[in-house]
Amino acid sequence: EKFRSILLPHNEHIISMTRMVSWINYGLTGHLNIFALLLWGNALLLVPLAVLYATFTPTERYPALYFLLVIFVFLNPQYSVTALWAMALWSNIWVFVPVTCSILLITRPQHWYWALPFAVVATFANGNGLMIWPIGLLMLFFERRPFLQWAIWTGAGVLTCGCYFHLMRQQPSEGLFLFSNLP
Repeated sequence: EKFRSILLPHNEHIISMTRMVSWINYGLTGHLNIFALLLWGNALLLVPLAVLYATFTPTERYPALYFLLVIFVFLNPQYSVTALWAMALWSNIWVFVPVTCSILLITRPQHWYWALPFAVVATFANGNGLMIWPIGLLMLFFERRPFLQWAIWTGAGVLTCGCYFHLMRQQPSEGLFLFSNLP
């Protein structure tokens, strides 16, 4: 039942990581430590930055100083509200981690298949993670990968998205914010 509750939709998204991290935090401390959720959630930004830097450095097409632009995009003040809101932080920022890992692994022809589990995690981390499937397919196409990789990626994407939308049909109706529920 606890596992099922992690995968239940929250309005238009399945935010499994937000629920799982809150559940772990509560289990470890006996209460929700919002400061810890904010601290670790914001620290997550270092993971996609490190992954992007790993893809940036080896090419040497641009000086390392250009990577500051990427840092400025990630640390944009427009997202400062997200940085101080634990639920939004863990649902919106967390999706960057598996997406960037998946993109990095797709670019590695010998290890591309490791991108599949990261893409699945991205899908269930937040609804925005669904976009990794068409993006990954385009990356495989533009890198002229074998048809088998396209077929495996597409099959995994269809299966994962099918599971995602099947779970979305199980939207709980009690307490759901609808105008018809207002007094």
